[in-house]
Amino acid sequence: NSNDPQVNVAVSGTGESANVLASDTVSPSIGGIVTDASSRTSIIIPAGSMPKSVIAKISSVSNAPSLPTDKLSVGSVYDFSVKDIGGETVTFLSNIEISISYADTQLNSIGLIDESILRMFTYNSSNSAWEQVTGTTVDTVNNKVSCLVNHLSMFRIGVINVSTDVSPPSISVGTI
Repeated sequence: NSNDPQVNVAVSGTGESANVLASDTVSPSIGGIVTDASSRTSIIIPAGSMPKSVIAKISSVSNAPSLPTDKLSVGSVYDFSVKDIGGETVTFLSNIEISISYADTQLNSIGLIDESILRMFTYNSSNSAWEQVTGTTVDTVNNKVSCLVNHLSMFRIGVINVSTDVSPPSISVGTI
């Protein structure tokens, strides 16, 4: 893997900017894994999933659109991209895997105890909305959320907003 420190790029379709965290060329016959060591965020491209060699990039996104108020965000937003050597978008032949890690302190900051309810969300630029990715897996031992996808864009970890209020109901005590 080669890292491109703090290179500003435009995030496709959003007008937001991002810093490239990791970038590498991946061969279609071998496949590969591109990982940013500091955030432990990765793209896993299986052999045969791309029709030609690609450059896979992981970027951190600043000022990304917020999740709707019925969802809570955990950690940062990442833009994942795969382009051919000429910079053109490549159509996947099969799904690829993306993974985003989280820290227990991030969960504590939103009052989340049950890590199993974490979900992956992707930004749909055609309707300007965050959408939950189906088939999200949560590795609570390694603090990682993963999913198989057939497209790339911005991704983030989040949860459907559940009440964290665990205080008991108030009880009125009267005299007998």
